[in-house]
Amino acid sequence: MAALIAEAPRKFGRLDIVFNNAGFGGAMGPIASISSEDWDITFDVLLKGVFYGMKHAAPILQAQGSGSIISTASIAGMGGGVGAHLYNVAKAAVIQLTTTVANELAEQNVRVNAICPGFIATPLYAGKPLGSAGREAAERTLEKARTATVDAQPMHRMGEPLDIAKAALFLASDDAEWITGHALVVDGGFRAGKPWRKQAKWLTEPHPIRLYRPEGR
Repeated sequence: MAALIAEAPRKFGRLDIVFNNAGFGGAMGPIASISSEDWDITFDVLLKGVFYGMKHAAPILQAQGSGSIISTASIAGMGGGVGAHLYNVAKAAVIQLTTTVANELAEQNVRVNAICPGFIATPLYAGKPLGSAGREAAERTLEKARTATVDAQPMHRMGEPLDIAKAALFLASDDAEWITGHALVVDGGFRAGKPWRKQAKWLTEPHPIRLYRPEGR
């Protein structure tokens, strides 16, 4: 990470944007089944990778007096029931690290934000590591995932990588010049609750209010 980040100003004269976007599912299963080795590997990728990106970019961006650091967190870091134990914890830590580092770097006009995706049609969601299958096989798996998660969020489709790319582009741009320390949720309304079309009829259908009027009035 140190060498990668140092290469940008050497090659281009400056460093403007750092996007910490490496991740995987990490350790799965009940808490009693998770080994110390799996704990270490999970946090090395999901949290330490983000830490290194911030650590090595910060001095360069501070010296410039500008820049944007963006990290991929997750809605799993905002509550339970979405991801595995360690994935949830690591993504929650990314959100918190984003907040504290944003506070530190703000005086040098360096912005630090996170993106919290919902269900996105990627090989990671489909349980297929990158490069483990051919393009056609991976796409068939993703098509099944898209169909299975249509009703997972109020907006009637699964998220696509482009949805996250657009959010990253916004946070990297001057249009977001006064936004820092923010966890931008991009989830098609998942955190807004169960889709309206799936709610009970007593909630979604009109019901006139009938006021109680005592007899004779």
